[in-house]
Amino acid sequence: MENVYRGSSRALKLVVSKYQPGPIAGPALSAIRATVDLGSADMVGFAPLFEHIGHQLDAAMAEPNLDRYFAVGRAQIIVAISDLGWRGATLFAAYAGEDIEALATGAQSAIAASVVDLERAGLPATPKDCLVAIWSAWSRAERKRVRSGVAAFDASPDVQVGSLLAWSPHVRRQLIEIASKGAAVPVLVVGLSSASGHDRRKWKLRAAACSLPKWSLPSGAVAGRA
Repeated sequence: MENVYRGSSRALKLVVSKYQPGPIAGPALSAIRATVDLGSADMVGFAPLFEHIGHQLDAAMAEPNLDRYFAVGRAQIIVAISDLGWRGATLFAAYAGEDIEALATGAQSAIAASVVDLERAGLPATPKDCLVAIWSAWSRAERKRVRSGVAAFDASPDVQVGSLLAWSPHVRRQLIEIASKGAAVPVLVVGLSSASGHDRRKWKLRAAACSLPKWSLPSGAVAGRA
């Protein structure tokens, strides 16, 4: 199940995927496994979620109606997001490569507001704490719509993606490096655990930059079915 939204100002497209994944690891899941140490202590509780995102991305790439979304001839970054509270749904967003700087700059006001909000609540206000709060608040607000398979353009994760690019320079550098080589599409994978209730100390986020080979895309050499 998927809804695709195209904005008039730029080429952002959103897809909510609830496909039934196949038993075999495709190129997207293989890329995630090659990049992320899913058995590490840092990934406890997140490994199944990252596996799920990989399966969903592989399934989405095999859909002919999404050919334009996963385009080889366009410089873009694919963002794949899921939350443990989304009941198996995964949201994909595609950003043009030139949007990176604008996204990071545009997130500055949200960063400042999050710092103030956390300080007022008597909670830690480190960059990491603010990053998790910004992402989790958005995820919780969109939970019902994403679960139902709806991606609302007015709730696209621009600020969230921008804040991650601004506060995680190593992830940003990795995405730029992947794009500069030309043989792969950079994918930003984001896993969330936005627990029920309002205890922000329980909210968690994990993110990684992965390299998706262009031959695996629908318009690539093997039409996304290798």
